[in-house]
Amino acid sequence: MSVGACADSPSADATRGSKADTISAGAATKGFGLVAVALVSAACAHANPTLVPARVMPAGRVVMDVGGAYVAPVAEPVLSAARVADERVRAGAPAMDSDREALARALAVFGATSAGPASYLAARGGLGSRMELQGALINLRTARVGLRRAFVFDAESKWAFAMGLAARAGVDPLAYRAVVAGAEVRSAQVFGGDFNVQIGRTSSELYDLWLGARAGYTYGAASVFHSAFAGDGVLATRVHRVELSANIGLRVGFGRFAAVAELDTTMAVFFGNADAINARVEGVTLSLVPSGALAITF
Repeated sequence: MSVGACADSPSADATRGSKADTISAGAATKGFGLVAVALVSAACAHANPTLVPARVMPAGRVVMDVGGAYVAPVAEPVLSAARVADERVRAGAPAMDSDREALARALAVFGATSAGPASYLAARGGLGSRMELQGALINLRTARVGLRRAFVFDAESKWAFAMGLAARAGVDPLAYRAVVAGAEVRSAQVFGGDFNVQIGRTSSELYDLWLGARAGYTYGAASVFHSAFAGDGVLATRVHRVELSANIGLRVGFGRFAAVAELDTTMAVFFGNADAINARVEGVTLSLVPSGALAITF
């Protein structure tokens, strides 16, 4: 914490108070960092939460978020069948064609955007002219960069509307292990982008409530080894994924600190190839993605 210059020398009580404030702020920042380390070490899936209110940051202000998300597929028999097949093969049972097909389809579909916990570290900075720059790291392995602009803002009624574009790319081998434990990733890449909108209300920066929507595209490519596959045991996948999602979020805070929560419903249409079964994979998935973060503003 910076201390401004004063015309008079501070009293002993004032000095003690200033030191106490500095120690308190330092402890809070250290705790913020410990939460970040704990979340990153526990995460292995892949998510793409928004976690931003409709209003953008003022020029020169920066907010940092540390949190996580949980990707919960809704009624995905392909994923369940793959995990059963994985357990059978790892227990020593001979792999059948149905096992190979279940594993290949699940790794192709859920490899780039697998289920489970994911960590989220992000920052947003105001650029002026109602614009802000965003950056995020998902599991410290996938980066997302975006730009948003508030097109409508009514200071009297506290309503705001914002639109943005974002791109993401990364290498996320642990995502494949989150699908099935017996997979060994040789290489994995994820590329994508999205267009997002938010409309919401703020109250003197004490709370924000918003509704949002996002349309995006993800391309995932991977080379994965599993003992169930014939030959060299390597599966190569190339999958395209078109996503539509809707979310509702709440941000509550006071001063520099805030808590953020969001619930995202994502539907994805996917299509691609899995060479180990010499087949095309396609279909539709539906997932619920609750997410949350602690935020500090500078």
